[in-house]
Amino acid sequence: MGQKIDLLFLECIEELNVAGCVEKQHKQSHVVVALQEIDTLKLFVQLLWEMKQANHRQTGHLATQLVEIGKMTGGWLKHLENK
Repeated sequence: MGQKIDLLFLECIEELNVAGCVEKQHKQSHVVVALQEIDTLKLFVQLLWEMKQANHRQTGHLATQLVEIGKMTGGWLKHLENK
């Protein structure tokens, strides 16, 4: 599961990086993919906690950061949709 989480983090970073570099008409699709990956990461972090593979402090901090990243990315998506 740890490898899957690592891979999702890397894919999310890649999508956000690409979204920041491509032309305006292509940004939205990359941001949507990044949001899907963030939601999947939140699910895997929850599973880690439920399976007792990581303690509450570790998963809590990570989950909090993922929620914040999701809010910022969601705001970016709304901005793109309103243009």
